[in-house]
Formats: sequence, structure tokens, C-alpha cells
Amino acid sequence: MRSTGRSNLRKQRRSGFTLFEVLLATVILGLSIAGVTQIVFNGAQAGTRARQEAMADLLCESKLDEWLAEGGQGQTSSAGEFRHDRQWSWTVRQTPAADASLVLVTVTVQHNSPGGVMRTLPQLVRRSRLQPGRMR
Repeated sequence: MRSTGRSNLRKQRRSGFTLFEVLLATVILGLSIAGVTQIVFNGAQAGTRARQEAMADLLCESKLDEWLAEGGQGQTSSAGEFRHDRQWSWTVRQTPAADASLVLVTVTVQHNSPGGVMRTLPQLVRRSRLQPGRMR
């Protein structure tokens, strides 16, 4: 007997991918790209926040040193913006401490953006350091 053309077609193996396999691979690739993009975006945001937090720490210490060098400016509180970077604002408050020879000086620095970083640095200082014009 002769084999028919139909049985030859069955015996031939088709090479390549089916449409379903191609669509499935495309969906998996798309989801993978979306996931990686989200990870990169989150990393960039975390990096920006870390830089702002480090800057806030430095600005707090700097403002406290400046304020103490000026003898506490004779005020119980003051506020303003940093001259070199107007995106940052600061407040300094002094309140009495339990020990009469000490004052609690609290410096707060904040980045003026939505959700901006805010840092507070409390420091106990001897009252004698807050006398204007006193050399240290």
C-alpha cells in the first residue's frame, strides 16, 4: 500500500513556537520589565531620601555650632532658611533643663518639599556658653 499525503503530514514535525507560547513569553517578559523598573525607581527614591537625611544631619550640627558660636543670639527661639540652600529651613529653641546650669537647645532642620526630610537635634548646653560675646 501506498502511504497517503495525510499520514506524511502527521509524521512531519513542525518546528517553531505556537502563538500561545509566543504570547506567554511576551507577557512574562513584560511583567519582568515592569518589576525591574519598579525596583530601580524605588532604589532611586531611597537614594534621594538617604542624601537628604545625611544633609539634614550635617545642617543640624552646623546650625547648632553656628548658634552656639554666636552666644545663643539672646533668644529663646529663632527660625529661618539656610542662605546657601533655600530648600532647607531651620528652627532653634532653647528650653530650661532640670539642672539650672543647663539649657536644652533643640535644632530642627526640614527640607521644604512635599514629604521632605525633617531632623531634630537636641543638645544640653551649659548656660555659660549662651552668653553673647563670650569667647569659647
